[in-house]
Amino acid sequence: MNKALEPVKLRNIELKNRVVRSATQDYFGNHDGTVSEEQIKIHETLAANNIGLIITAHNYVTPAGKVSLDQNSISADLYIDGHKKQTEAVHKAGAKIIMQISHAGAGAMELDGNPPVAPSAVPIPFPASDATPKALTAQEIEVIIQQFIDAAVRVKKAGYDGVQVHGAHQYLFSQFLNPVYNKRTDEYGGSVENRFRISERAIAGIKKELGEEFPVFLKVNSNIEENDEAYYDDLIYVAQKCKDLGVEAIEYSGFNFTALGRQGLRKYYLDRVAAVRKEVDIPAILVGGIRSFKDMDEVLDRGIDMVSICRPFISEPDLISKLIAGQEESRCLSCSKCFVLPKRTGKRCVHHQ
Repeated sequence: MNKALEPVKLRNIELKNRVVRSATQDYFGNHDGTVSEEQIKIHETLAANNIGLIITAHNYVTPAGKVSLDQNSISADLYIDGHKKQTEAVHKAGAKIIMQISHAGAGAMELDGNPPVAPSAVPIPFPASDATPKALTAQEIEVIIQQFIDAAVRVKKAGYDGVQVHGAHQYLFSQFLNPVYNKRTDEYGGSVENRFRISERAIAGIKKELGEEFPVFLKVNSNIEENDEAYYDDLIYVAQKCKDLGVEAIEYSGFNFTALGRQGLRKYYLDRVAAVRKEVDIPAILVGGIRSFKDMDEVLDRGIDMVSICRPFISEPDLISKLIAGQEESRCLSCSKCFVLPKRTGKRCVHHQ
């Protein structure tokens, strides 16, 4: 049996294999923030095809952190019932599912004429907004932390097997961690201890509210745009702090996955993540450029605990079943046209008819 198909036990959750569907925006969410029937079908199909853990696309914890009209919400109790239908479908099909929760920060849509918020008034290029964001006050940060905690409570009520805090891809928590965007001089800026503080307090608050047994994951960038070598030390700190907080696993992505994929590269963050995993004993999940069982073996052989896949599952939700049957690798071209096709054509991949 391929290593990726071996069962794995983390701190508080057991999974039938080491394959993860990474959080993936599908663009089929209802514009009122509720889960659509099409989304339930997508997750049900994934669950029926040998995936151990599914991570939903990011759900906003507050309308002020919403990045697109078709994004799902977990910002109020009224969204719980729709999510229950999704978790029930996934569990019936044989997989486990956790929800990714987020605040888009500077990447959020303007709400009621107000600009998006961020650690500092530093513009970040995002499709939804090119406005200069408003720097958050310390009091506003405390409100956002509580919004993450409240969202996680709803996640548990909806039947999810855990929650993933989104600290990657230049969204709010990622903006705080990255000194390129965080120019604060208070307790949330400067040192890595300060820059990670908002994430730490959200995770600690979730654990306090839901108990040590409820699985909490974190997603972070494994690299940044400037002074990336110094950022390696930041990752070591984050990993150790997550271990102390009782985080199940850290999923590592990067700020430039689209560009690296288009270059035809594979496993583009492996060296960095393998080094961090060697220094701090907390389970690691790697996403980025994994297209075959061979890729998965190379990742797992380097000490990474689980493999995470995104775009190939858009093209082939039954990819793992196909690989088991003998297909050599995903047909995914890493072209990233899946970011725009659904809105233009209703298709999710260039291979879809």
